[in-house]
Amino acid sequence: MTERIKQLVEQLNRAAKAYYQEDREILSNQEYDALYDELAALEKKTGTILANSPTQKVGYTVLSNLVKVAHESPILSLDKTKETAKLVSFLGDKAGILSWKLTMDVGVWLLLLIRFAGYRKKEEISGEDMIWEIGILLLYTGIVLSDFAHIGMLPYSGGIFMLVGVIAFDLSVNVIDRWRMNKIQQRALEAAKIEQKLQEARLELALHQIKPHFLQNALMSIKVLCRTRPKEAEQAVYDFAVFLRGNMNALESAEMIPFREECKTIERYLHIEKIRFGERLQVQWDLQEEKFRIPPLTIQPLVENAVCHGICQKMEGGTVQIRSFRKNGEICVQILDDGAGFDTEKLKDADGIAIRNLKLRLKEFLNADLEIESRKGEGCRQTIHIPWEETDDENYSDR
Repeated sequence: MTERIKQLVEQLNRAAKAYYQEDREILSNQEYDALYDELAALEKKTGTILANSPTQKVGYTVLSNLVKVAHESPILSLDKTKETAKLVSFLGDKAGILSWKLTMDVGVWLLLLIRFAGYRKKEEISGEDMIWEIGILLLYTGIVLSDFAHIGMLPYSGGIFMLVGVIAFDLSVNVIDRWRMNKIQQRALEAAKIEQKLQEARLELALHQIKPHFLQNALMSIKVLCRTRPKEAEQAVYDFAVFLRGNMNALESAEMIPFREECKTIERYLHIEKIRFGERLQVQWDLQEEKFRIPPLTIQPLVENAVCHGICQKMEGGTVQIRSFRKNGEICVQILDDGAGFDTEKLKDADGIAIRNLKLRLKEFLNADLEIESRKGEGCRQTIHIPWEETDDENYSDR
């Protein structure tokens, strides 16, 4: 025990010298107090007190001369205590000033309280964050009240306040977990509903794309070419095969494709139709914007509408224009024709379903919109409005 006393005296004196004379701290207050209490207990138990023991002196050697000041009232110092009864006994009938060292727990608690009060005024915090803040605030409230009870400032056991704080914090964590789980389930449900709608749209689009009349007419046109112009027939068969394969692949894909890729499929389609219509079908391309993505089979159905409901209905035929440009923060894709035109309020059921599905896919994928303007005898203008976002996709290929 004597060796331990020597070790404690040396360690405490070294810490006091560093603190008072060298303006640095090598032991925290908590560590110093714990070693000091151990030394005092050993000295009391063994009766051994060294001459340089820190229990026998206060402070350290002063390095500079200090001017003495007379105080109106004596300044007394009480040994550290955590009992209010000792403070009362020490003061007696005298007036006194007690200083209270703010612990880290109390400091954090006050900061949380100020922060919470600020949120209440500004109302700029979400419900989930509010519950989290309340849980932490209640936990630290329990810790602070436990500290007060420990020093005798409250008549209850500190463990009760600590337990209440921990329970309140645990409840807030459970509430947040349930909140987050409900959000995840709600988002999953919404995503499932959207996916179901897209699946239905893709299925209906697939059924709409399978047009027996187009297939039959295309094959008959190729048959005629085989007899009259075999070289052109060979190219037509290739275009027809590529067109069908592209349509089937697009229907199975849930990914967006480059606009240029869609234009290639449209070119195949128009080449096949020109075999039937010849000079009656004229095509004009004006693509000022090409670097963007779209859902597959977005533009092609609109081009088919222009050919089937516009050009095909006029004896002399007409022109289909395919345009893309930027305007007012949007990328616009327009399909124009000077064909027969139609009443947009009287679309056929099949075409109406196809348009509705197309609008759904545009909305879900791009937050885009489709506008159709047409009058009988005046042709038709179909415009897709896409919120513009620049991309540096290197996978785009030339049309």
